[in-house]
Amino acid sequence: MTTSTPVDRVLARLPAYVRARDVEGGGVLRALLTAVADELAILENDLEELYDGWFVETCAEWLLPYLADLVGLEELPGDLGPGTSRRALVANTIAYRRRKGTAAVLGRVAADVTGWPARAVEYHQRLVTSTALDYVRPDRPATASVRDPDPLRLAAQDAAAASSLLPGLDPLAHTVEVRRIGSRRGRYGLAAVGVHLHPLRVDEIGERGWADAGTSPSGRTVDPLGRAVPLFVPRSDDGTDPATPLDPHRLHALLESTRAGGSDPARLPVGVRVGDDPPLAPEALRVAGLEDLVTGTGAPPVQAVLDPVTGRLALHPDDGRVVAVRYSIASTAEVGAGPWDRSVVHSSVLATDRYDGHPEPVAQAAARAPTTSISQALATARPRSDETVVVSVGDNATHVGDVRVTVPHGGRVVIVAAARPLGSDSPGTYLPVGLRPHLRGDVIVTGGPGASVVLDGLLIEGRVVVAPGELGALTLAQTTVVGHVVVEAGSAGANGDLRVRGVRSALGDLALAPTVPSLAVTDTIVDGAATALGAHATLDGVTVRGSLAARSLEASSCLLDADLAVAHRQSGGLRFTWTRPDALTPRRFRCVPPQAGTDAPAPVYASTRPGAPDHLALASTCPDPIRLGGEDGAEMGVHHHLRRPLRRAAAVRALAPYLPVGRELGIFGSG
Repeated sequence: MTTSTPVDRVLARLPAYVRARDVEGGGVLRALLTAVADELAILENDLEELYDGWFVETCAEWLLPYLADLVGLEELPGDLGPGTSRRALVANTIAYRRRKGTAAVLGRVAADVTGWPARAVEYHQRLVTSTALDYVRPDRPATASVRDPDPLRLAAQDAAAASSLLPGLDPLAHTVEVRRIGSRRGRYGLAAVGVHLHPLRVDEIGERGWADAGTSPSGRTVDPLGRAVPLFVPRSDDGTDPATPLDPHRLHALLESTRAGGSDPARLPVGVRVGDDPPLAPEALRVAGLEDLVTGTGAPPVQAVLDPVTGRLALHPDDGRVVAVRYSIASTAEVGAGPWDRSVVHSSVLATDRYDGHPEPVAQAAARAPTTSISQALATARPRSDETVVVSVGDNATHVGDVRVTVPHGGRVVIVAAARPLGSDSPGTYLPVGLRPHLRGDVIVTGGPGASVVLDGLLIEGRVVVAPGELGALTLAQTTVVGHVVVEAGSAGANGDLRVRGVRSALGDLALAPTVPSLAVTDTIVDGAATALGAHATLDGVTVRGSLAARSLEASSCLLDADLAVAHRQSGGLRFTWTRPDALTPRRFRCVPPQAGTDAPAPVYASTRPGAPDHLALASTCPDPIRLGGEDGAEMGVHHHLRRPLRRAAAVRALAPYLPVGRELGIFGSG
């Protein structure tokens, strides 16, 4: 007899003849015991949760403050954004107190609180000392040796990254500074202790399928869009090491070690493959500026010259075949298309989608270049009314050609960068992680009344066009659109019930027909002109650079670095938002400037170049009214959801009990 349910477990304790008579009598006893068994299941579940609550590894989140109180942790940080957990801080508190005052503990506490890799440096150990026969310190010379280039290279990286999100650790000895480290303007003092946070995340492109290389006017690039993208060293499995740029000297040393048989070629931070041939051997990979091409007998038939600083790639000889690459990139946040795990955002987008049909997918088709195009997969899935179909793009390749999506009345089409788990063929089973397919062409959508289209995780080098129709919803989730997002104007009332939504995406120009009534954008970059003359625009954690025109506007924690044109300024409003001083907006609440026509500080970005790891992230030199002016004291703009200033402030409070006596704390690299 099965015991898989609570009522079966209760019945199993009764004699067999009682169960048999109950079956003959119509199951009255079973119905009675079902009510008892349901209460028993609740009691068993409560007992299991009570037992789990004794341990910090298994307890519920609401129990953490109580366990923190038991170990004397007075102030437990609140919600600090994605990637953070208070569990590790509570679990390690006793062990940290046993090693109180050491630099290693300061780095570990900062990492537990912020969720970023961190390292502490006692700067009195980096000061130049006068050498005496009784006190010889050869590790702190007053001059740098030109025979050893590694310390000089690290010092140059540290100087170049002083105002960005990549704090370095200069190994050279320095003379003492008078400026205090707490102001983040000085470091090298007798009482200075610096904690370097590394907020950049590193993700590998090509881990689940090699990516097609791109082209630019100057030649090939590892980036499919032809942008200059710096390469990074892959992060370790535990993710505790900081984001490290892959400089040419480091790549050359790794290649030399691999050529000598010291490591596996598959563990190199980069890989190049030409056509259907196997990946190029380490001897065929050359570092630009440091190595010449191999000539003479035994030279590889094809050689690739790579510049890891800009991502430029050159083949010798180049016969025009498709080139696939494997490399690692860094980013400040999971915004736009990328190989990161998009499961949480994807589930949230589908759950909040404006769609009344069947929520579970009834059909699914996979697209992989060059065997199956996205258009072929759509034809296989055959979208129907009141049903959801999914097209999963399961590679990192470049798909060339326009994609036409036609959704009937009440239907929904989800095109997502995802792979199917091994051994699973059921519709709707896919993993939106590790992939960033590239679409070179337009996505043209036509929908019937109440229809919905979701694009998730795609890198679109072209336009997203909504043709005249009656589409109900268009959602761009963690998608990069290099071209325009256009809703074409048709007959009167065309797409008159359309809701356009962007979630953690990087978009170019937006041009919505005056009939579109709603535009909702969250945690997104709009790098261009956004025109929605008939729409009520709702922006939350958005950075707009260009212009913004809407019927009415409601914005919170945004950076509107754009020319604003809002028709109805009596409705809507702005909260914790920065605008240009001359912008005419609806009423404002704790905005910068507080009213139009007044002077205001301007935002300072770490980088405005698309493809940079810190693209449109606020620099550490950004004025505090903007850097700390978002809701809850976080920054304004697209990275508001990361709560970087709150993480830094929480780290300062958590590190205070562990700081050695007489030392002053300085935190770097948190923006």
